[in-house]
Amino acid sequence: MPDILNTSDIKVYTAICGTRDDPRTDIECFDFYPWLTLPVLQAKVFKVLYYQFLGEPYSIWVDGNITLTVEPEKVVELFLEGDADIGVWKHWGRNCIFTEALAIADCYGEAVGNMAIRQAKHYRDLGFPSQAGLAECNVVVRKDSPRVRTFCDKWWAEITAWGFRDQISFPYVRSLFPDLKINLVEGNPREHEYFKYKDHNVQAGKREVPCV
Repeated sequence: MPDILNTSDIKVYTAICGTRDDPRTDIECFDFYPWLTLPVLQAKVFKVLYYQFLGEPYSIWVDGNITLTVEPEKVVELFLEGDADIGVWKHWGRNCIFTEALAIADCYGEAVGNMAIRQAKHYRDLGFPSQAGLAECNVVVRKDSPRVRTFCDKWWAEITAWGFRDQISFPYVRSLFPDLKINLVEGNPREHEYFKYKDHNVQAGKREVPCV
């Protein structure tokens, strides 16, 4: 990380596809990806494959319900402390993809839950251990590089192969890139002074669940 960051070197962005969050005009906001049908995956392609849509050396993804309250330079410095390549929140309540899969099943129902459980079992069969760390991926800060792009390509491959709950695949993909420095930042956007958090919109016929 350079000694002095310029705002022009950082892109803060999100994607809102569907009605889960209100439209945004304060930051770059993508809203449609024509080659995917599910809104959640339309948004996630912008989140994960950042380099296909942005040109800045640093990027800050925030979910559509999260707003920065400080200059983006401060967020980059927090998440990429120690010259990290990627920074995400350390999960506020869990430390294991296997317990995360069970939580997803409890929150999102049989179809999504069964897929998450099968995905976690697949990683276990590949030798991925329990209690190996868990990220909350509603904020993702990246320093662009070929290796970070390769990481994100693999992350996207796991998402499209298994399911949209990217917190299951992130720790596994992280284990495949020991040369990347990935910070798990203590805290969460609901309580940190750098962020403002609001609940997602409740969609008709669906319950709003607190699981993240």
